[in-house]
Amino acid sequence: KKMLLKSNRCRATTNLKWSNSITNREEQQAQVSCFLEQLIVMCKNKVLEMDGDIRNTKFIWSYPLSYGTHQIKKVEANFTELIEAHFGQNIQIDKVCESVAPFYAISKEGKLLGSSNTILSIDIGGGTVDSVIYQNQQVKNVTSMIFGANYIYANGYETALKTNTFHEIGERFIS
Repeated sequence: KKMLLKSNRCRATTNLKWSNSITNREEQQAQVSCFLEQLIVMCKNKVLEMDGDIRNTKFIWSYPLSYGTHQIKKVEANFTELIEAHFGQNIQIDKVCESVAPFYAISKEGKLLGSSNTILSIDIGGGTVDSVIYQNQQVKNVTSMIFGANYIYANGYETALKTNTFHEIGERFIS
């Protein structure tokens, strides 16, 4: 947690998606719920600002490939409750794996290059690398490897060479 302002005691919690350091699970769930609710309120404000009809709003949210069924269902229930509270009942809410979403967006726009019917999509995240193979406009294989940018470039917040995992491996190899 980092102080937002020196003059108050408010703190920002970062990395809620993977936060496992919070000992109180109820506190973590409350923080995630507050974060999601703020996003939904911002979406509602944007729809109204653009003269949209909140009753005809469609939500599509994405989840990491590494999330299990239990985590997906928890987030889905949270989203549904909050969206219904701010947008009303019968709002269309869809979910899609974040590693698959780009393919659908690009193919919908007709921007797939070449005439190949097989495409490999690679999603390099902080902790994992996800790959998706599409063939004939269908998902054929999805996999996730625990090897992401944090392992190459440390944790994304520190820049010291010694926090880089490859530096550690190299030190052990050379020693």
